[in-house]
Amino acid sequence: MLTETQRASYQANGYLLLSGLVDAGSLERYNHRFIEFVEGAATPVSEMKLMQDVMVAKGAVTPHTPLHAINKLLNFEDDPELYEYVRHPALLASVVELLGSHELYSIVTNVFNKPPGVDGRHP
Repeated sequence: MLTETQRASYQANGYLLLSGLVDAGSLERYNHRFIEFVEGAATPVSEMKLMQDVMVAKGAVTPHTPLHAINKLLNFEDDPELYEYVRHPALLASVVELLGSHELYSIVTNVFNKPPGVDGRHP
């Protein structure tokens, strides 16, 4: 259950940080699946795209590992393992409470990774 302070923060800022909302085991599974795609152990499904950081793509930074090269995984809605995050009960309960509706739709699914040695800016 969200506090009035949390609801007010969401209204004021447009987002809400809920530390500890998703259990460590689930986060580890999502992270492991992301790494499987990055390292080529899993084949991207459907419209999924792995994107390099612009500094890596332009050759300004040499990644130490495949994980250091990738900064985004886009369109993971067709991967059942990653899509579990979107359907996580604690996340859904919080969103329903904030929005006041059970009619929810996932439109964009992205994973963002911040590799070391890149500033994250896009030209």
